[in-house]
Order: sequence, then C-alpha cells, then structure tokens
Amino acid sequence: TGFRQEVEVIPVEPLDVRVRALFAARYRPAHGNLDRSDAIWGRITQGYVGRRYAWLLGDDGYVILQHQPTESPHWDLDVLDLHAPSPASARSLLALLASHRSMCEKLRWFGAPADPLIGLFPEPTWTVVQAQRWMLRIVDFAPAIAARGWPEGAHGEVHLSIEDPLLPHNHGDFVLEVEAGVATLRPGGQGDLRVSARALGPLYSGYFSATNLVSLGLAEGSGRVLTTAERLFAAPTPWMREMY
Repeated sequence: TGFRQEVEVIPVEPLDVRVRALFAARYRPAHGNLDRSDAIWGRITQGYVGRRYAWLLGDDGYVILQHQPTESPHWDLDVLDLHAPSPASARSLLALLASHRSMCEKLRWFGAPADPLIGLFPEPTWTVVQAQRWMLRIVDFAPAIAARGWPEGAHGEVHLSIEDPLLPHNHGDFVLEVEAGVATLRPGGQGDLRVSARALGPLYSGYFSATNLVSLGLAEGSGRVLTTAERLFAAPTPWMREMY
C-alpha cells in the first residue's frame, strides 16, 4: 500500500467526547458542513445493523467505520465519518484502512467535490459512484447575511433585486454592503443584480458565482456588479458528509 502509521491510532467508542471535539474543530472552517444534532450523531455512530468502530488518529484526527456484509465471504468497509487534517494523520488513516484489505473488497466514503484524501493515492484507483448536488434554500435573507462569513479584507456593495414569490420578506430590492468582514443589508438600491429565489442559495453559499448564474438564466446583471458580487460571495465549494 505504501502507507504506514505515523501517529498513534487508538480505538475508542464512536461517541467518545474526543471525537465530537475534533468534529467541532473541523466543521467550522468547512464550508457547508452541518453542526450536528444529537440525532445526526446517533445515526452516524449507532447503526440499525452491525457495530460501528472508531479510532483516534494522533492528536487531530479520527475515523468511524462499519463493516457491510456482501454475498461473498468478504465484506465492504463504509467510512461513516473521518477527519485527517495533517499529512501524518491522513497517511495513518490510509494505512489503517489498508490493513483491512485481506477481508475487505470495497471501501466507500462520502467526500468533498475535490477530496484532498484522494490526492495521497499513488494511482487513480478510486471511482465516483454517486454524486449528489448540495442544495440550499434561503428562508430569511437578512439574518442569513448577518450570520455568513465573508472574505478577509473584502469590501464593497451590491444592489440586489430578489424575486421570491413565496416569501415576501425576501422579495424586493436590497443593498448589501461588506466592510472589514462584516455585512449589512438594507432595503432599497438600484437592483443592479436580479436573482431568483432559486439562484439566491447558490449565490449566498458560493456554489455558483454570479457569472455562472447569469449564464444559466437564473440571474441578470453585467459588468462591475458581477465582478463585485463574485469578490464578496467568493467561498470554497460547499459540501457536507451526511444527509439530513
């Protein structure tokens, strides 16, 4: 396999408090990940069938696994959750997974669109078998703007015209202003960038840029307003590991 354990790998219970603490450190900078409720943690750590296993990977990583029976004498290995942020913990994780190869036929996990873990594979031996789009529906735009993170040093304003026939408080013209990482939203403006409710989620999350949305016919705008919107809403592609 070419990988060896470079950090201490310690078996723990899946709901170990150290696992949850490491997750809390992970999800905050990860764009789009959920702050898990107890119900989601229970679904990840306590399966309806079979037992789930967890390991700590040094001081900064962990993994939660489950064996899935197959029709053959072997089984598949499902990675239900993982966090391996350092080179040593990532290589140790792959060494741990590879140690199952005598009895495991397939390894599955849900990862990011550009999952950094596969960058450690010496050959492209992996295959994407399922791709699900990340979706977001903005139900209250003003508080969402206040709670969103913004690029460090970004500043400027965008005059938005939002078409949301289902939610009147989202519908209308607004001026978005960002300064020193803080955004404010007020009614009014010239409506230079027109977006539908369908486009508002992808714009807000950074899933699609303003230019992408215009090219799809989901927004209208041109010139400087697109440049400013792309700079302000710039973000890593959002993703999440679990369904909800």
